[in-house]
Amino acid sequence: MENNELNQNEEQVQEPIIIEEPVEETSVEEPVTEEVVEEPAVVSEPVQTVETVETVQPSVTIETPKKKSALPVILFLLVLVGLGVGGYFLAQKFIGKKTPKEMFMSSIEKAVKKNSNIKEKTFNTLSDKFNIKVKVSSVMLDKELLDIINKFNISGKVEVDQKNNKFYANIDTTYDKESLIKLSTYLEDNTMYMMFDDLLNKWIKMDVSDSSFDSLTQMTTINSVEMGKYGELFEEVLKVFKNSLNEKYFVSEKVDGGNKISITIDSTNIKDILSDFAKELKKSKDYKKLYKEVTGQEMTDSQIDEFVSQINMMDTSSSSDGKIIISVTTNSKNELTKLDITLKSASEEYSFIIEQTSDDTVEFAVKTQGIKMFSGSYTAKEENGKSNVVFKVSMMEMINIELDIDEEIKYDVDLTKVDVSNAVVSDKLTDADIAKLDKISDTKGMKKLIEDLNKVDLSSLMESFGGSSSFSF
Repeated sequence: MENNELNQNEEQVQEPIIIEEPVEETSVEEPVTEEVVEEPAVVSEPVQTVETVETVQPSVTIETPKKKSALPVILFLLVLVGLGVGGYFLAQKFIGKKTPKEMFMSSIEKAVKKNSNIKEKTFNTLSDKFNIKVKVSSVMLDKELLDIINKFNISGKVEVDQKNNKFYANIDTTYDKESLIKLSTYLEDNTMYMMFDDLLNKWIKMDVSDSSFDSLTQMTTINSVEMGKYGELFEEVLKVFKNSLNEKYFVSEKVDGGNKISITIDSTNIKDILSDFAKELKKSKDYKKLYKEVTGQEMTDSQIDEFVSQINMMDTSSSSDGKIIISVTTNSKNELTKLDITLKSASEEYSFIIEQTSDDTVEFAVKTQGIKMFSGSYTAKEENGKSNVVFKVSMMEMINIELDIDEEIKYDVDLTKVDVSNAVVSDKLTDADIAKLDKISDTKGMKKLIEDLNKVDLSSLMESFGGSSSFSF
């Protein structure tokens, strides 16, 4: 026992002398150290070692700490690591975790930005060549009729000149690879021209009313800058909507690989949601500015106040059982993969569903009482300036329509030169011109079409819809 006590005293005497010179003062203040210092007279060699340390010889100073235990230091480091790792995961779980509202809105915002690249593209001229193949299948139609429908093909070219406000389109319709009808349309100087290429090789100046022509011109000559404004307006409305919504309306649940976040709008909150949205809209200067740029009209505060007052007067008692449920499903990156909008009452339920099933494909469906009435998909791929779009739609799996569209768009290229100097006004066509136009049934494609139609019993088609006399939508 004495030897063990001496060895312990040895180490305790050495430690304070190495760290600090005033060992004696420390010994006075701490009685435990005094007891340690009282017995070293028996141990002569350790005292010499202590004196050697006091002379600050490097060899002795380095060797002495090796006698100390490293356990306290290791434990201290482990505590630091534990606190760091634990703190990180706590921060991820509580501090860094998004609320259901934030997950809901950010997933929609990402989807909008992903599909609004059109505003980044500006151009002076545009040339768009396309080819459309039609494919129809149905359990309701005879095979002969389906074969006729599937022999149609549409191709053509659309050109737009933004600077000079010109629009040109050439559409070529074929049946069983034979020309059915060719039609060209040209807009210039607020005037519309048409040409039936296979029948009358002459431009016909059309008599179009100012209002209808203005609408057509605006539709065909709209540019990417204007489209960008529509996108900016939508993004601003989305921002205002986000700011107006209360966190309590949202519910989140875990699903495979992500989350499902839902908001329910019903008689208990519809007034508050609309009123809060209108108030946030009133605060947004960007919304008022973009609204004027897009529509050409002012959005005044008094108009918004009037909207709020109308909301407050709404009677929601009759719709107490009705509700709108909007759900978004996200993946692990909080990217929107599915949108479900359901209108529900005590007796009826309608749903509209959009789902991103791959990088290229979006599927959609319309359900009534849980039964899929319409469904379809949209697949788009692009490579080297050429794109392919396949659009499918099905009505209760009874009629299926598929459009396969190949397209090539070029910007800022030379466009087709159109000469309309010898155009004829539509009401000034000669009898010979009209006779040529009447020969539309003489084209190779039209002759084939009429021949094939004569082989089909169309009465069976009408009977499948309940007879010609009772057929209605």
